[in-house]
Amino acid sequence: MSDKFITIKVFDNAPEAHVLISKLENSGINCYLHDAFTISIDPLLNQAIGGIKLKVGSNDLDKAVEIINEIEGVPLTDEANNILKCPKCGATDIYANFKSMKGFWGVFYSLVSLVFFMYPLMYKNVYRCKKCEYEFDKKSK
Repeated sequence: MSDKFITIKVFDNAPEAHVLISKLENSGINCYLHDAFTISIDPLLNQAIGGIKLKVGSNDLDKAVEIINEIEGVPLTDEANNILKCPKCGATDIYANFKSMKGFWGVFYSLVSLVFFMYPLMYKNVYRCKKCEYEFDKKSK
């Protein structure tokens, strides 16, 4: 009997997708990444094709969701193994490596990118709180 494959998560970068699929495969889950090679070769196609899709066999769906929820439920930590907290609200539910274009230079480079039809030249990788959407870097924790 063949499995029907279901998309359970979408990624915008290949390394993050490969880390998760390795964990799932090591747990004996039947899964694969769809469009990973295409986006690795041409990252500008990411938005056009909808990202890298993690597909899991329908028979393993519950187990895969359980593993993903377990991984995503672990709070981020710094180099000293302290849990990162939002400086504004104190929440521990945080996005890592969020690409921010806030501020004067972010807006300026966004406009330049639009005028010249090119990929944005400048963005900052920051942490972003999922609760209050406050953006901060490592120095401001």
